[in-house]
Amino acid sequence: MARALGFGLLAAILGANIWCAITGVTGYQFGLVAILIGRLVGWAVRRGSQGRGGRFYQVTAVVLTYGAIVSTYIPLMLQSAGTQARAREIGATPTNAPNGYSLTDRGSPKGISPSPALDSHPRTPSLWKLLKAMAILFAFACAIPFMGGFQNIIRLTIIAFALLQAWRMNKGVELDVEGLFGAAAPAKSSG
Repeated sequence: MARALGFGLLAAILGANIWCAITGVTGYQFGLVAILIGRLVGWAVRRGSQGRGGRFYQVTAVVLTYGAIVSTYIPLMLQSAGTQARAREIGATPTNAPNGYSLTDRGSPKGISPSPALDSHPRTPSLWKLLKAMAILFAFACAIPFMGGFQNIIRLTIIAFALLQAWRMNKGVELDVEGLFGAAAPAKSSG
């Protein structure tokens, strides 16, 4: 089980990186890469389980495939958040403030104290806060495919097909037992 999980996790990371690389080079997200991720993760979990298959391996492959697909949204979310933060920063610093001062001037006019937010240094977050932020970001990424509603039906269909590929590739081996066969006494030869 651990080997199947490890192989599947490596395949999921590889698949997500392939998708991000394609998106970075082309500037477009090709949803059909999700099917490639589903097949890659399904194959890796199957290989790690030594061909056993079964519910545990199917669920593992589906969860890893979905995680790999939605993790590709995280760089886009971070890029969008950075763009919005820069836009707020530019919009919040007028160049023509009263009395000719701007918010970026070192000195401040009499009677106005500088804002603590402008002079404070950002603190480095603790490991716990960083992990918590990553978990929230990943949870939000997991919800993104469902936020578009019916406008996102094609993407949901492609993701469903990718998950189905991972599920089918790890189908359990069916044993076909037909019954009890007893040993018959050897036939006497006439001769």
